[in-house]
Amino acid sequence: MQTWMTHQIQNQFDELQDYNLFETDTVLQEILTRYGSQDQTRLSELGHIAASAEYYHYADLANRHTPILHAFDARGHRKDVVEFHPAWHHWMALNRKFDTHAHPFKQPQSTAKWVDWASRFYLAGQVECGNLCPNSMTLGSIPLIQREPELWANMGEKLLSHEYDPRDVPISQKKSIWLGMGMTEKQGGSDVRANQTLAVPVAATGRAQAYLLTGHKWFFSASMCDAHLVVANTEQDGLACFFVPRWLEDGGKNNIQVQRLKDKVGNRSNSSAEVEFQQAWGIMIGEAGRGIPTIIEMANYTRLTCAVG
Repeated sequence: MQTWMTHQIQNQFDELQDYNLFETDTVLQEILTRYGSQDQTRLSELGHIAASAEYYHYADLANRHTPILHAFDARGHRKDVVEFHPAWHHWMALNRKFDTHAHPFKQPQSTAKWVDWASRFYLAGQVECGNLCPNSMTLGSIPLIQREPELWANMGEKLLSHEYDPRDVPISQKKSIWLGMGMTEKQGGSDVRANQTLAVPVAATGRAQAYLLTGHKWFFSASMCDAHLVVANTEQDGLACFFVPRWLEDGGKNNIQVQRLKDKVGNRSNSSAEVEFQQAWGIMIGEAGRGIPTIIEMANYTRLTCAVG
């Protein structure tokens, strides 16, 4: 029987799968030993799961079948829901289980807490990095929310939780939550001082008070997060930072309309979006007039995550 020579492949090898990302990384192990990490057993468990054929397959599916925006339902009502492939949820649940979103704040006494966190981010990102975006922003939001007593009392445990809750419902009904950010606007780009989104007080002004936001964001990172930290202008105090939930406590959806998802070169499994605020409800966090320093603290954490990624 004739053998087709073009099908005799001798110079290719299969993609490496079903190995342990942590156990095969001697440099990472040496770093952790140097910094006194006591977390290597846990990291080995993550390295084993993340490099399995199963999770390589999930990573491929999540980036091949990218998020889909459903702006309206079949009867024309706005719903602004982003649909993800189930593979995305597998990766989100895995990183949540290993506290990639919050590890340093759950281990305050550990001298190696940031090295142990960076190892999580570094290991998981070698296989699927898109889901690290909401992990990164949630991490950066925690110290800001901790300084807001009422917000932290209502949702601190949900931010720190290692359970994954994909339901699109009000925060009060969820076991765990994700936070994103909204800074960039079309006319300003990276110059947040040029933001034109306007926040008008519902009653009293200042920190911990409710406002209604009207405007847009050119980049609204991880649009299905349960809330976002948003920079907007106030007539009284200039730029301020606001906690803007996706759902209101009365069960109604906040007035945030997703205009489109961004068409990206990388990070395709994640759902960056453009949005408009039509008197969206939010609470001022941080000091009035110090919106940029407040949000930059969160951004400094996300810069760290980008460097590790």
